[in-house]
Amino acid sequence: MASIDKCGIFILTQNTPERKVYLKTSLYFLFRNFNHKYNYPVIILHEGDYDERAQEELKRSIREQHRHTIQFKEIDKKDFEVPEHIDNDKLNQIINIQPVPYWRNLKYRCMCYFWVKHFHKYTEGYDYVMRLDDDSIIEETLKDDLFRLIKEKNLVYLSN
Repeated sequence: MASIDKCGIFILTQNTPERKVYLKTSLYFLFRNFNHKYNYPVIILHEGDYDERAQEELKRSIREQHRHTIQFKEIDKKDFEVPEHIDNDKLNQIINIQPVPYWRNLKYRCMCYFWVKHFHKYTEGYDYVMRLDDDSIIEETLKDDLFRLIKEKNLVYLSN
């Protein structure tokens, strides 16, 4: 893609044993089935739990010719706090109801709020972004450059 467009792939994660396995697997398939051709920047958003050592460990799990694409960006602490206008007692009551097994906890709800309310500030300077979860898997080779496709078709949004 021409230098006039800045594209980036953004992933929000945590430095826990489970999330690291998910992230490494996701990155493996991202590069295997898409980004090995394009080397778009991959920005790993985290809550400050990816220190220098953890960052290097993750980079070493990526093929050497693609490691330069991996960047880490710590998000603001306030981005994962419950907004002031929310009644915490009522929120906790709702979370504790758990009417179904997959009822989500506070951390998950804060993550959803992050994507809607705060994510955009981390994409400043990018013309096109791809958002992946740390457990996303691109199962098959993508034939087209998704960023080029969006630009050529003048799309605003593309989803699976």
